[in-house]
Amino acid sequence: MTTVESPRLFPPPVHPLTPSGEGRRRDRPARRRRSWSAWLLLLLVVAAATYGGYRLVDYRVAGAAQVDLERVTLVAAPVPVGSPDAAVVRSVDVAPGATVTAGSTLAVIQLTVAGGVTETVTLTAPLDGKVVRVDARPGSVVRAGEAVVTLYDPATLTFETELPVTVVEDLETGMTADVSGPGLSRPVEAVVDRVVPVIDPATTETTTMTVVLVPADPSSVQHLVPGVPLTGSLDTTSGRDGGSVLGAGA
Repeated sequence: MTTVESPRLFPPPVHPLTPSGEGRRRDRPARRRRSWSAWLLLLLVVAAATYGGYRLVDYRVAGAAQVDLERVTLVAAPVPVGSPDAAVVRSVDVAPGATVTAGSTLAVIQLTVAGGVTETVTLTAPLDGKVVRVDARPGSVVRAGEAVVTLYDPATLTFETELPVTVVEDLETGMTADVSGPGLSRPVEAVVDRVVPVIDPATTETTTMTVVLVPADPSSVQHLVPGVPLTGSLDTTSGRDGGSVLGAGA
């Protein structure tokens, strides 16, 4: 007996639909929008990365341009007022910290001249200033040229700080620094003026130098007491083509 299998009926194969021309035309703008969006996003990412890198480099350069001044000291040039010859101090009319005007009395001394004759001399202030210290007390004997009272001129106060020679080599006269500290309501601008070598007595070598800075506005520090410790930051990009500060060293 022969068995004949009847053909099985399968559903027709499902073929992917090919979009009509109109469908393809509608799909193109969507693809373009996605493409442009991707490019725009990429450009924004690149721009952000570039700007971020620029700001980082700019920050690093700015940081490297600043030299920290860990200790800055306000310094006054002393003006000693003394006797022209050996004398006895009879009286002192001022105290440390006192403000004096040119010509005001500082002390009275008594000289012994030829023949044992004594002469009274009044020592007066040679300028407007402040008394740093009283060097001799009434009744004491001073030698010729020895100070009885020492003054300083508030208009000539300077800042001093020590820096390694390797740093000083790159400094120029005219560079500016901001100085801050006790007694200052805001930073005071100072200008690099000159340097003074600091010699190590043990090795007789110079590894550090004293940098002298002049306040841009002397009146901003006249109320401060010389010797007060301060801090600061020196901007090495602020040179005014004044030449190496080493050429201005004393």
